[in-house]
Amino acid sequence: MEKQTILFVDDEESIRSSVSRKLVKKGYDVETAVSGEDAIIKLHQTHYSLVITDLMMGKKNGVDVFNEVYRKNVNTNVMIITGFASSPLLETALALGPCGYLLKPFKSAELYQMIQKCLDKTS
Repeated sequence: MEKQTILFVDDEESIRSSVSRKLVKKGYDVETAVSGEDAIIKLHQTHYSLVITDLMMGKKNGVDVFNEVYRKNVNTNVMIITGFASSPLLETALALGPCGYLLKPFKSAELYQMIQKCLDKTS
C-alpha cells in the first residue's frame, strides 16, 4: 500500500501518541500536532492526505483547523474526533462536511475503517 500522510491533531498527549503509533504500524506516515495553532502551521508546510482533528482544544479548535484545511487545499479530507456527542461546536463541524467523525473512546477497528473511508474519497 502506498503510504498516506496523515496529520493527527489532539491536545491530549496520551491519545496523540497512542493513535499515531497505531497508524504508523498500519503503514501510514503520521505527523502530529499538539494544538490547533500547531496544526495550522504544519498545514502551511506540508500536504496531507487526511487531517484527523480533535474538536475541543485551546485557542484554535477543530473547526478552525477544518477551515484552514479547506482554505489551503480542498482535496484534503478532514475527520473529526471528539469526546462530546452533542455540542454546538460538533454541529458546526458536521455542517462543514467532514469525511467522517468518531466519538471518543473509539476502537482501533472503527478508526481504521473511518480512515480508509476518508482516504477513498480523495483517490
